[in-house]
Amino acid sequence: MSDLTPPPPPEPARVPSGSPDPAVPPMQPPAANPSAPVAPPVYAPPPAPPSAPLYGEPTYPQPSVPVYGDPGYPQIPTPAYGAPPQAPGQYAYAAAPQPIGLRPLRGIGTATRWLIAATAIATLITMAVELWGISLLDSFASGAVGPGALQAYDSASLALAGLTGLITIAAGVCWLIWQHRAASSVPPASLRRSPGWHVGSWFIPVVAWWFPFQNMKDIVRGSHAAVSGGMLGGWWALWIATGVASAVSARMTTAADSVPSLTAAIGVSVVGDVLWIAAAAFAWMVVSRITKTIDPGFR
Repeated sequence: MSDLTPPPPPEPARVPSGSPDPAVPPMQPPAANPSAPVAPPVYAPPPAPPSAPLYGEPTYPQPSVPVYGDPGYPQIPTPAYGAPPQAPGQYAYAAAPQPIGLRPLRGIGTATRWLIAATAIATLITMAVELWGISLLDSFASGAVGPGALQAYDSASLALAGLTGLITIAAGVCWLIWQHRAASSVPPASLRRSPGWHVGSWFIPVVAWWFPFQNMKDIVRGSHAAVSGGMLGGWWALWIATGVASAVSARMTTAADSVPSLTAAIGVSVVGDVLWIAAAAFAWMVVSRITKTIDPGFR
């Protein structure tokens, strides 16, 4: 009976996963409709060419350029203005940058000193002429000389006064320039007024009696110059006394109506000359010491 058993039916062929089934006909694309409109092709701009360097521009990386005035290398810090000397390897840093002098003081300082000395010499000669005038007035009162001698004295006195005035003006201009530069060279925190006020305070009535002295005191304090309070105060006291004596002498000369009154006026003028010469000596030392401290190259 085993020989009469029919064989099993054949298994259908297996189709791999993802492969088209041969029993299913492939899908055909839809037929194009000849009456449908055809969309025009979209225009695409061509790619931009690579940017070319400008004329003279290098094509390789450039190193960074330092800021104007920057040397481009590390700097050693400088000690603060007026700070005491530091040990090697130590530096004192200033809290804020200090001002730098507009120009060195040595030139204007030298000119100011020599013009002060010139005014003192001219004042000394003026004092000698005034003493001669007092002698002439006494001789005129006694009848020993005539009016011609007094006229000669007047001519010499006027000529000498004009020369002394020109030298004094030149010395005053140099002093103002020197003081402005000195005030510009010290730390601003040590000044009560700006360098411009150091010049202008000399020409303002009333305040000119003490503002210039305060300004000079600030310069001495800011520069640490070897100018004592007695030296600075003596200079200012002599300056004020000279101005008072000159004003009194001028009023007495204008009001003089006799030989004794004119002699007294000339005598007060001589006292003013002595005070002026003493003030010039103090002013010489003040200018010299302040200039030497701010500008060490000064001689």
